[in-house]
Amino acid sequence: MIRTINRKGGAMRRPHAGAPVTGRVAPPQRIAPRIWFALVVSLMLAIPSMAYDFPGQGSAADWSDALPYYNLGNKYLNQQRYGEAAEKYREAIQRYQYDPDFYINMGVAYQKLEDYSDAEQAFKAASQLNDKDYSIWMNLGNAYLKENRLKETLTVFERALKCNPPAADRKFLLDDISDIHKVLRNTGQEPMPEPKTSPHRGAHGAPTTHGGGGRKPAFTGESPALHGSGGRKPAPPVAPTRAPATTDWGYK
Repeated sequence: MIRTINRKGGAMRRPHAGAPVTGRVAPPQRIAPRIWFALVVSLMLAIPSMAYDFPGQGSAADWSDALPYYNLGNKYLNQQRYGEAAEKYREAIQRYQYDPDFYINMGVAYQKLEDYSDAEQAFKAASQLNDKDYSIWMNLGNAYLKENRLKETLTVFERALKCNPPAADRKFLLDDISDIHKVLRNTGQEPMPEPKTSPHRGAHGAPTTHGGGGRKPAFTGESPALHGSGGRKPAPPVAPTRAPATTDWGYK
């Protein structure tokens, strides 16, 4: 089972409406205060903000043009039409290259298609735009894990921990990191940790160890299961579309 994090759940994003409405309004002193307040609130609700989830780079008009393709990609992703979803994300990126969510969801689509090379490139592109989003590093780690690139998986999972993930995701990361280290040790790719010994007092109070200073035999059991290889059951999926604003985990 592979865990993938899709971007923000909720309603689909809409393109902004362009320039604000410039209709004439009677001067405030001619309108009762309550009526004036209601009028202002109505105008605020009627005019989408230019800062509405806009990433802040490039052209807002180009970003607005790209959103319909991104939202259509999200629709296809929810319908498990992964090839079509990836194509729509590519079309969105062709129109606007600075939204990390476009790359994240495209990477998720490629993971669903088991195209881990293209998924890796998509997540790396997203990390160049926002290296503080833990979900990017977790998804990249999952792509490495499916290709059995365990040491690279460790590196990006540890990077995800530095991005302050939620408690539940932090626990998954720590568990996976621990399991990967065990696999690497059992396959000779990492040295075994020094065993802990329990001191005992001898006849004169001097500390001694079990077996006269010997070491506990190394663990030789089977390697633990990891995410991506039939291990722990993943959490339920979350819709990958983004909620509108005024300024997933999805699993296979």
